[in-house]
Amino acid sequence: MHKTLTTLFFILLLPILVFAQDDNVVKDFAKRAVDLQSVQINEHLNVLQITYYDDAFELVGINDQMQTVWRSTFKGHPFQTAKFKGNVVTLASTEDDLKGPNNTYMALLVDYATGKLIAQNQIFTDQDTYKEFPEMSTGNGSFCEVVIRQSLLERKRFYSAFGFNKKLQEQKTIANLQAFELNEKLEIVNNLKPEIDPGMFLTSAFNNNGDIFISWLDGATINVYRYPKEKSVSSKKLSIDIPAESIEIEQNDDHHIMTLIPDEKDKNKVYYAVIYKNANKNPELNVGKFDFTNGKESSAKEEFNKKEAKRLKKSYIGVNKKIDDADFSSFQLELKYAKEMNGKLVVALASYSMYTSTKGSVTIDYAALINGYDLDLNQKFQQLMPIKSSNPFIKLYSGYYIANDKLNILSNYTSSMMNGHYQALGVLDLNTGTWDKMDILSKKHVNNGDFADGRGVMWFGNSYIVPYCNPKSWVNYNTFEVTLQQNQY
Repeated sequence: MHKTLTTLFFILLLPILVFAQDDNVVKDFAKRAVDLQSVQINEHLNVLQITYYDDAFELVGINDQMQTVWRSTFKGHPFQTAKFKGNVVTLASTEDDLKGPNNTYMALLVDYATGKLIAQNQIFTDQDTYKEFPEMSTGNGSFCEVVIRQSLLERKRFYSAFGFNKKLQEQKTIANLQAFELNEKLEIVNNLKPEIDPGMFLTSAFNNNGDIFISWLDGATINVYRYPKEKSVSSKKLSIDIPAESIEIEQNDDHHIMTLIPDEKDKNKVYYAVIYKNANKNPELNVGKFDFTNGKESSAKEEFNKKEAKRLKKSYIGVNKKIDDADFSSFQLELKYAKEMNGKLVVALASYSMYTSTKGSVTIDYAALINGYDLDLNQKFQQLMPIKSSNPFIKLYSGYYIANDKLNILSNYTSSMMNGHYQALGVLDLNTGTWDKMDILSKKHVNNGDFADGRGVMWFGNSYIVPYCNPKSWVNYNTFEVTLQQNQY
């Protein structure tokens, strides 16, 4: 009798034990996904944008208890989701951008508490055969600005591998540029036609006031224009000179060589970070500031030669013996993250290498270098984060998030090109410039070969949810299944 009761007790308890064991993991959360992005609504709610293989996408509200609050499906191909006027707005195309010459974009406004569609509007359409690139910014959520640039790259389903540099030149050469604002009904207001510089388009950014900054490369000069909100003419142009051959034409949407960082409070100031090769043919990081009030520019430069790379590797002091030393020996550099917050300017870059075979190319990201500056561009600290991130099919991303003067970095670490992926969280104190901790994430109940998508990490007040991706099909190897795992800081 005692044995029977004991057996019955464990039979009844088993489902509870299994659930408790898996209560921080949700498997089969999404299938045949091709892209993930998240936006933090507040410390208790994130919205996850999931793009699917079959011309559809989902917006999913997930809270800090890892509960799915709502889940809404839409047709189209999303570019970005962001906070807007107490809700979320998504910019999407009606078709895959490689299917033909139909450049049609729509905006959707969704209630972040319920997932219900509030408004939907077609905001742009063009039957031209040239490819266009839309961008959206909502600042702190008080406005919604859209920029659409038309390139000289023709829209095709397939591109020849020959003439790669020419295609990138066509992609960065702008034939037409327009900007406009969306109101709360997603109606177009305040049309703007920014000037097209003779050079090559680099990047654009909005400040929290809704002003737009646009940068161009014209020969040996980078020109930056500022357009005050609702103004069709730039307030002025500010410039910096660099070696003409230093910015590599092989830049693309995955490898960034310049970024603009608007000041959090001062609408007339914008910071920048740009990577190029100097006269010594070594990579150089130039971090600077444009003040459109007085027209002044200041900068701080850092050259990365072999001696400096050795110094950086030697200076790295690990805070977790289970994590390998940081490898910063590659001399191809790209910008990964840049933000100004609470009077601190943070710029992160990483070294990478590319391997090409008959089956395609693989990009391997190495250690991230994090520089901290004050607003006068005095460097306050410099730290390395160990990363070795590669996948033969899908580009991997690290996640960056600042809160309470702490920079959190979620990265992948790959032991070999086809082997398991490991994930680490580094927490960097931006006041002291030292690591609070660096932990390897447990993959209990998560497939060892799954990789983490940093752009889809959901950050909360006391925890974060990592989306793990597992390519399941060798036929459609760019699609993956998604598993969610919750972790505590």
